[in-house]
Amino acid sequence: MPAQSGPEEQTAAPTLREALATFVESKGTAEGDGRYATESERVLTSWIAWCEERGVETFDGLDARTLGAYARHLKRRVGARESDGASGISGRSAHQYYARVRAFLSWAVAWEYLAENPAAKAVAQNELPEESAGSSESRQQFWRSETREAIVRWADWRAEDALDSGWMDGATAVRDRALVATVAYTAVRGAEILREPRDSRRAGLRWSDVHLDDGYLEVLGKSREREDVPLPPQARRYLERHRRRQDPPSDDWPVFESGHLPSKYALVREAVGDEDRIEELCTPARIDDALRTLDLAPPSLTVEGGRRVLARLSEESGIREDGDVLKLHGARRGLGHELYQRSAELAQVTLRHKSIETTHERYTDIEAKRTGETVGEILDEER
Repeated sequence: MPAQSGPEEQTAAPTLREALATFVESKGTAEGDGRYATESERVLTSWIAWCEERGVETFDGLDARTLGAYARHLKRRVGARESDGASGISGRSAHQYYARVRAFLSWAVAWEYLAENPAAKAVAQNELPEESAGSSESRQQFWRSETREAIVRWADWRAEDALDSGWMDGATAVRDRALVATVAYTAVRGAEILREPRDSRRAGLRWSDVHLDDGYLEVLGKSREREDVPLPPQARRYLERHRRRQDPPSDDWPVFESGHLPSKYALVREAVGDEDRIEELCTPARIDDALRTLDLAPPSLTVEGGRRVLARLSEESGIREDGDVLKLHGARRGLGHELYQRSAELAQVTLRHKSIETTHERYTDIEAKRTGETVGEILDEER
């Protein structure tokens, strides 16, 4: 038995969760400041939950196939990041998470809960994504401040011109302007304000979530907890104009209402039993008034719908970032990058990262540049 601190003598091998508590305690003592233990606990708690969903609660249920499946799970999360940039993890993070699991299982081998470490098997580790996956600059769009201001100006002109000349639906153009300003100036994630059909809790921002006088939004964050998003005046004024134009009958109304007619028709059909009445109400000209009369809140614009809106504005205006149409996640990254250059703490608060280390990790390029400049200044002083 190793000399390091470890589990007390037990009559039976502990479950994964029981062993984790002992592992975290021992690592917290060994590391002193506890940061390694805290991060390990976060990652391993998630991994154990993943195992439990697959019926694995003890060390006996672990083998190379289990760890290979976990590596593929991490690879899929990296794939999510590469597909839309709004979710998932980088390849580097995938390797870091797997390394935490491997370290935990090495500890378990030392305490004879396992005969060998399945996470160390080459067949399992070969399932991991490339470490550089999901982190290429070519895949991560950052809106420059010039891009941000240009697309907001375009959306503003488009809305005013639509209202004046009627070349497109004015209410839709005003909604689009409010959406662009919100993502441009708040660093909010698309899934925090738009509907995600696969997630019942992400039904889209409601007016009850918008606090114009106090200057903040309430959203369901990436953590799946309610979070407050600062709402600067640059975004607030366009939301105020949108609200006046939309004139929602209740605070349950979606801020960014969908224009998808079949979805609206379905709501009326479900609420009205009379087929003749349904046929009368379910027309493009009458459906919106029907929803208000029946007190039926329409569905929110989906995340995919929001992406299409932004891509359409980008195509119409010719405003692009590095040759690509503008993407929702590019607004968040770009604003975060700009704020980080002013203050890492301000960027952390705006981006709502749980720790400053997360913020530093997102903008390592700025830290590297600063470090290089500092080293250069020191070398100049030594001449």
